[in-house]
Amino acid sequence: MKRTGLACVAALLVAAGSSGPPAADESVSTDVVEPLAEGHLDWSSWRLHVHTRSDMVMGAWEDRRLQEQDALDRLRPRLEELAGQVRVTPDSSAADLMGGDDELSRRLHEGLRRWNVDETTYLSSGGVEMRASLDLHEWLRPALVALASSELPELPEGAPSGLIVDVRGLSFRPSLAPTIRTPEGEAVARAQLIHEDTARLSSPVVFVRDPADAKAIARVGTRPLFARAAQSRGGELVLDAESAIRLSAESALPALVARGSVALVVSP
Repeated sequence: MKRTGLACVAALLVAAGSSGPPAADESVSTDVVEPLAEGHLDWSSWRLHVHTRSDMVMGAWEDRRLQEQDALDRLRPRLEELAGQVRVTPDSSAADLMGGDDELSRRLHEGLRRWNVDETTYLSSGGVEMRASLDLHEWLRPALVALASSELPELPEGAPSGLIVDVRGLSFRPSLAPTIRTPEGEAVARAQLIHEDTARLSSPVVFVRDPADAKAIARVGTRPLFARAAQSRGGELVLDAESAIRLSAESALPALVARGSVALVVSP
């Protein structure tokens, strides 16, 4: 029986030592979501979602227009506060990069204005709820490009199509450009190893909860390398010894990382 690409990757990850489940139904969401107060970060789609509500009452009657404006007035500062918490690298947040007095800080402040109101709901109780979102890649692209490299390693002929790192079971907080190291401390992946064109066009990695997620397959292809992270130290991932040895023998690894052909499978 011929297997689909999704089933093949799931089976290969199990064979590589993962305890992962069989191929997932593509209709089931496996997005990696980080809850926040009055919002959440969707790391799989790289979007920040924020919601606010207004129950403002004027005298004995409710004015919907005033409630809408009140909800909007609450939304803007809340979104800016949560956006500042977004981790660009394991050791730097968007707020860190916006705190300077340079061109990058100015561009990030300007880009933060490009959030959208996605939905306004008029509640039967009389209140108004408003939801907004911010595209993190569009906003933080200048920061990623500033960190990235101008060198693009050559991809050898017949090279693997990508890299999947199993992070499940670890207490790991995602960042836009995660750092992955060997047990000896050598960086396998980090912001400075991504090519600037990759930073402009896409995310450096894709986060999923299942190796059979279509997002992972689209990113790493059907012939990926497999590795397992054994630790999370200060937000950085450390490979297990076996994975580090196998990857050290792969000449294509720098080119795959530079091109963003990397997927991280993380716990819910």
